[in-house]
Amino acid sequence: MIRAARWLTLACWAGLFLFWLARPIWLVPTEAPAIPLKLLLAGALLFPLRGLLHGKPYTHGWACFLALGYFVLSVDDLAGGLASKPLGWTGLGLAVGFFFGCMGYARLEGRRRKVAATVAPQP
Repeated sequence: MIRAARWLTLACWAGLFLFWLARPIWLVPTEAPAIPLKLLLAGALLFPLRGLLHGKPYTHGWACFLALGYFVLSVDDLAGGLASKPLGWTGLGLAVGFFFGCMGYARLEGRRRKVAATVAPQP
């Protein structure tokens, strides 16, 4: 179960990163001055990358809050015109998967580490 949560987290993180990297350039082309600001959305996902790759439960825990921002942006796309609905659903699915993967991993791995610390003899 822990392994599934970890893979869900990493897969949805990669999907979100690629989605928000490609969105302002190819999927919804915007004006040139707005592109760097929109690319910051993809750049924000780089902050938890090291902790996610190393399997740190604390990083997975606070990355849940990061996922909520992408959830809000996706809901905004869904509330927009018909042209942005498929993009909104894609972003929403990736953000929800990232959120639940992070939450599940942080909870299960944190619990596993707590049990392992109580079972192991203290020197």
